[in-house]
Amino acid sequence: MRTLAFVLTVSLVTGSTTQAAEVRGTFSTLLAAREDPQNEEAVASIPLYELVAMEVDALEIPGMDRSRVVLQGFGRLQLGDDELTEHSADLGLFYLDAETGPMKLKLGRQHLPYGVGRMALIDGIDGRVDLGAGFSAKGFFGFTVHPELRHRTDNWQGGGRLAFNLATLGHLGEVGAAYLLRRQKGADRRHELGVDAFTVLGPTNWVALAVLNPAEQALVEARLSGTYRASAAWSVTVDAERVSPELFLPLNSIFSVFADASHDAFGAEIHFAPSPYYTVDLAGHAMLLAEEYLGYRATLRGVTYREPSHRSLIGAELRLLDEDNNGYLRGRLFTGLQLFQPFRVSADIFVYRFAEDINGEELSLLAQASVVYDITSSMRVAGTITGGTTPWAEAQVEGMLRFAYGWDVDLAREVGP
Repeated sequence: MRTLAFVLTVSLVTGSTTQAAEVRGTFSTLLAAREDPQNEEAVASIPLYELVAMEVDALEIPGMDRSRVVLQGFGRLQLGDDELTEHSADLGLFYLDAETGPMKLKLGRQHLPYGVGRMALIDGIDGRVDLGAGFSAKGFFGFTVHPELRHRTDNWQGGGRLAFNLATLGHLGEVGAAYLLRRQKGADRRHELGVDAFTVLGPTNWVALAVLNPAEQALVEARLSGTYRASAAWSVTVDAERVSPELFLPLNSIFSVFADASHDAFGAEIHFAPSPYYTVDLAGHAMLLAEEYLGYRATLRGVTYREPSHRSLIGAELRLLDEDNNGYLRGRLFTGLQLFQPFRVSADIFVYRFAEDINGEELSLLAQASVVYDITSSMRVAGTITGGTTPWAEAQVEGMLRFAYGWDVDLAREVGP
């Protein structure tokens, strides 16, 4: 919390010299209810969440051309009998974002969304400077944090990226080189060198990325894709990749357990949109998995829209995955309808047929329906119900009620000495 304390101190001190500020905030209250199996018994889990997001913009800090403070936090109360989910509260984000001349600085609890940082969450510093002649440099250092797991580690990571904007040469695009070192328990947990580039050549867009592990002298990740846009109606993308999905998700993400296996893949995708009222997407990839097993995945998706603005839609999707011990055929039906201006509904139905039985089951059915009503432009209530049957539960139902409201306040005040 050292950097967080510093950010708070800066915010309080600069408050005495601030001439004008814009404060925006949103509060969301979520109430969920479900039954969880614990110790061979069904336990009622009823967590109540309060989510807070605030931004103080247009701060006038001496020496800074622009500055703002961003804060996001949450609190949780367990109203049910679930002893594993306790009361808790923590900060998700809390940082000072400032800019002066060619320099930009973020200080505090923040995400690292660029380069080989992989969306890590740190208590630290992230800076950028424009060096001129099309060159720019970024650097970061901080302590890794996991707020959802309710602990902070003393592990740290640091790195940066050097980039060159191709606009200097009359082309659209950028090339860069990045470095990352992450330490955990006194040892190198991740050590990477990365290069990346994107550009536009005529009717084609190109993106390339390669990440090396110097310690193992191995290529741990690579991507190369090219998109040809023949017209506004259709485009074709061809790509090849080496993917390690766990690198893209923070360790505290609940989605990390659903990541596909590391693999090499190559294939193509066709996007067809001859009308504002419907689109069709077709994709297929071959995958080289461990022990030279060749798998594949294919997806066919169609969506129809009620209006060109795409506020209301109905769609269907078919996905086939053949991955070593992890194959399935998935069908999906989904819709999102704006029945009238403040009222929207959405629904999803997933049906899985597994290539091999999981826990003695070959089928899984999941469904979800949501209703959203905008009471005012800054106040919203939403309800969601989810249920289905999986290889681990014969029947499961979960409900959630969400109430959100926001406010926007402009502060313009003269402060005396």
